[in-house]
Amino acid sequence: MKFMENVMVVFPFEGRANVGGPEGFITQLLRPYRHTDFAVTPPVNIPPKPRWRRILERAGLLCHPRWTRQVLTNPAFAVNEEVFRQAGMDRVKYLWFMDHNVFSLYEPFIKDGQIVIYQPHCPELPWQELPEGQRAQAEGSVRRLMAKAQILVFPNPGAGAIYAPIVEHRHYIHYIQSGAACPEEVGTFPLDPALTYFLYIGRRLPIKGFDLVREAFHLAHQKRKDIRLVICGGGDAISDPGVIDVGFSSRIHNWIASVDFVINANRQSYLDLSVMETLAIGTPIIMTATHGHEIFQEWASSGIQCLKSATVADLSSVLVDASCVKSRDPAVRVANRSLYDREFSPDCYHLRLDQFIEMVLR
Repeated sequence: MKFMENVMVVFPFEGRANVGGPEGFITQLLRPYRHTDFAVTPPVNIPPKPRWRRILERAGLLCHPRWTRQVLTNPAFAVNEEVFRQAGMDRVKYLWFMDHNVFSLYEPFIKDGQIVIYQPHCPELPWQELPEGQRAQAEGSVRRLMAKAQILVFPNPGAGAIYAPIVEHRHYIHYIQSGAACPEEVGTFPLDPALTYFLYIGRRLPIKGFDLVREAFHLAHQKRKDIRLVICGGGDAISDPGVIDVGFSSRIHNWIASVDFVINANRQSYLDLSVMETLAIGTPIIMTATHGHEIFQEWASSGIQCLKSATVADLSSVLVDASCVKSRDPAVRVANRSLYDREFSPDCYHLRLDQFIEMVLR
């Protein structure tokens, strides 16, 4: 079969721009991107089949011969194949996956001659983030995706080092520095100007340094009663002194704009969407410059404070010394926004993406 010489990002779902990982990245940066040889799969909704047909298919009486075994063990198999066809994934040469779960849905339908591109978005090997009982299945799908992939994409070599244990010599690795969309409308919350507010964004995982942030703030709050830690993201509720747990918020940009500092204390870092969005808004950042965030060391300033190491003592000391007066200096926020415009805006990212698409097609 002759395929169209196009690159297609596989994500046939409605996406949310205000989440991290591949969903937010695809929704913010890739759906708006325009290139004659590039597309993101459109959302595809397959109407549910009548109950009588589902029953007969489960019994193997109405299935295409090669569907029978799959349908009996996985009723969604036929639906996934229909989505693969309707979205046009069967007609393009290059399929770009950013999530191993999405790959698992459409893995059986990838044809000989199609080339797979893989761009992970986790700060650790993807299965390591999951509960013990879910790791084996996730590891299997990641390794199958790596075995199928010919091209790997990372934002920079530091982030790529996270995946070194599963990279093979045959892989072609390409680095495309990421970007983030600048929020169109950003409001603020009426926070007490006499207090200094820090914001933690994201999952409450050790790899993201949540335990480090929590303990460091606890120690700092014992010395400074005028500081508050705002936590945005899903997880078990936290009721520590001085902590404001708002859970998952659809108004995360308002929180970023309202606080004095955003904290990113990853023990390992990909290239966080939240960091780039924070720069777009201008709020100062306190961060560990690990892996994919090593690039921020050269940009360290009054608006970007890079920690030497991910320790409770180091972070606690920074929180104690942090000054809301300096954080609210307009010049600091202008400098952060200028860095965003220069390095992480959609226009900058799309220029790099142009070069990647052209390289792939050559």
